[in-house]
Amino acid sequence: MPIDDGQFDCPNCGEPVPAHAQACPSCGSDDQTGWSDDTMYDNLGLPDEAFGEEPSRPTRSGTAWFGSIAVMLVIVILVLVLAGVW
Repeated sequence: MPIDDGQFDCPNCGEPVPAHAQACPSCGSDDQTGWSDDTMYDNLGLPDEAFGEEPSRPTRSGTAWFGSIAVMLVIVILVLVLAGVW
């Protein structure tokens, strides 16, 4: 897929690659990795499971739930007192 001046289109992303480039400047693909989609994430130091998954929601401990319930109870009591019901 030559362009002008010895450039060629990257087989992975389609961007022009300079003639003597070691890898595609756009996506990072190269001859050693087979011009694959995964090369753009190589050498980032991130675990493999970091890609393509949604982050997990943190779980609350028993004391956190107790604190939330206590705060809601105080708000309800305050509303009842201010409304003159209690």
